[in-house]
Amino acid sequence: TLIGAIVLMAGSSIWLPGGPSGLESLVWAVVLLPAYFAILFLYVVIEQSVLRAWIVMLAVIGINGAFVAQSFLG
Repeated sequence: TLIGAIVLMAGSSIWLPGGPSGLESLVWAVVLLPAYFAILFLYVVIEQSVLRAWIVMLAVIGINGAFVAQSFLG
């Protein structure tokens, strides 16, 4: 869940709207990291199906990882 939260934080700095200085999306992503971790952790703990929890975590990591890779590659 920690890896998922970190990847979600990195991806959210891309899809959150930026402000006039361009740093607001990065600041919000860092501030929301504990919330991302808590939400993902509670989901994994509450979920009855281990397979479904893996699929959701891999989807979160994959989608946000694709955003990060796209921003690096142009």
